[in-house]
Amino acid sequence: MDLRIQKTYKALTDTFLELLEEKHFEDITVEELCSRAMIRRATFYKHFADKNDFFIFLVREIQQKFIDENLVNACAPYCNEGALRSFIEFMCEHEKLVKSISESSMFLLLADMICEQIAFNMQLSFKEIQRGSAYFPVQPEIAAHCFAGALVQTVKWWVLQKNKISKEQLVEQLSKLLFPLFPAQS
Repeated sequence: MDLRIQKTYKALTDTFLELLEEKHFEDITVEELCSRAMIRRATFYKHFADKNDFFIFLVREIQQKFIDENLVNACAPYCNEGALRSFIEFMCEHEKLVKSISESSMFLLLADMICEQIAFNMQLSFKEIQRGSAYFPVQPEIAAHCFAGALVQTVKWWVLQKNKISKEQLVEQLSKLLFPLFPAQS
């Protein structure tokens, strides 16, 4: 990818994450994003159809970075306790972002976008597990959507709790629920 495009994406991404920590998704305008990122609106629209399209791009980028940093098993990056712990730590580091999205009137749309991206990559992981094993308890598509939805909703609930259980307890509890389905990967 061209260095100018990389710089544009980084400026937009960093600025958008900053704005999400300050205000709700629906209150951010493309004009404000471009102005703060020092990117022309025409440049933004050359790469993205609208703010929602950019948000999907952002989720994919964050997800790819997460996969690259936490790839313990090349076939199944989501099916291990280390990846689960890293996901929860990422959410803790971006608590303001999680709260901003959770409190947004656009939460259902944003959560759906996030879940779809997570489910897509999980489905690929689960299909790899299925190919390498004689036993897989459910269809990969069902497992991926169930796991992604449960993970997003549970972590949202946990971040918004005033009296949280510890991060370790959350990982332990989620591992007990999720990894018996994929015992070879945990």
